[in-house]
Amino acid sequence: MLSPLQNVSYLESTHYMSNQLLRDSDVFSMAHSLELRVPFVDHLLYAVVLPCLESSYELSFPKKMLVGAVGDIPDEIVHRPKMGFTFPFAHWMQNGKIKSVVKEKLLNKNSLLGLNSNAIEQMFTDFEKGKVHWSRIWALIVAQRYF
Repeated sequence: MLSPLQNVSYLESTHYMSNQLLRDSDVFSMAHSLELRVPFVDHLLYAVVLPCLESSYELSFPKKMLVGAVGDIPDEIVHRPKMGFTFPFAHWMQNGKIKSVVKEKLLNKNSLLGLNSNAIEQMFTDFEKGKVHWSRIWALIVAQRYF
């Protein structure tokens, strides 16, 4: 029988990770022709680690077992807070290679879906200044493409 900690770890690994994180990483890596490996999801490693969770897990130091197994990891890496990762869509749309495509599609007078072109131009200007979230611009581009 699994402890509560082991049960949560098991459920997260078998449900959330496989249905969300692994799928997303697979989609994004394939989109860029990258081969991606997720080493800590190996079922054999998991079978060895799961029974050790109760004796080695500390809420104040959740990476203790990994740090001990890996060796010399700099202290600033070991003790830094968890960080999320988001794709830099705003940067790509404002400064990256897709900026010209975004601008061309968004400001194309022939495909504005009957929307006010001045309002769209103002929205794009505000987006470039960081006043409008990238998803609003992207929604307009997708709508233009779809309709």
